Amino acid sequence: MEREVFLVGRVEEGAMKDIGQKILGFYNDNPSKEITLYITSDGGNPNLAIAFYDFIKIKNVFLVTVALGECNSSALTVLLAGHRRECTKNTLFLEHQLTRSYDKGASFNPLEMMALAENMKKLAESLRRIMVKETGQSIEAVKDQENKELIMTAEEAKEFGLIHEII
Repeated sequence: MEREVFLVGRVEEGAMKDIGQKILGFYNDNPSKEITLYITSDGGNPNLAIAFYDFIKIKNVFLVTVALGECNSSALTVLLAGHRRECTKNTLFLEHQLTRSYDKGASFNPLEMMALAENMKKLAESLRRIMVKETGQSIEAVKDQENKELIMTAEEAKEFGLIHEII
């Protein structure tokens, strides 16, 4: 049986729950055998990406992550959960500053806006810590890449430390 899982689309609750359950099932069958997660995603919920990253690290899953096509935003945190990270030569990556979307009908008073900004700052710092740990880059280099909001090619992603190998 192949031990392969796919994230195709957004990092969202349903997808991450399904992926987590499949990985846990493979892990429980044989904890020492490699599991491959293929990722094609434009991003999504950063909290779910961090939860997935932590789950993989806590369980010490031997996870190989493979980026295909695009791996952007929160999907980068999912990618970084892999012990070995790969991508195809045509894969593109995008790291950017943290943003949040809310329903059009949402309204916030000044205190709520300040709390939202503080919460976003803490979340951004958590995402940066993961990026620094997994890529070996400095916090300044990670912030610089976020601020550029430029797409990285597979070669640039390898140089930055997002991936280990281009396949």
